[in-house]
Amino acid sequence: MTQPVQVTLGRSVLQSNFAGLSPGLVGVYQINAFVPFNIEEGVQVPLTITQGGQSTTILIRVVNP
Repeated sequence: MTQPVQVTLGRSVLQSNFAGLSPGLVGVYQINAFVPFNIEEGVQVPLTITQGGQSTTILIRVVNP
């Protein structure tokens, strides 16, 4: 059974509708998450993925289109 995944961007928890192996790609784990329009903007916004007690964070640039 796959552990549930949690994705946060800044201080917002994102809704995820898929987390699993990518079809047709060997060893690629894919996570689909929805980013709302009112998300926090910035040059170094933390994107954190947590699953099974482990987490990783990277800093990304978020701009409003």
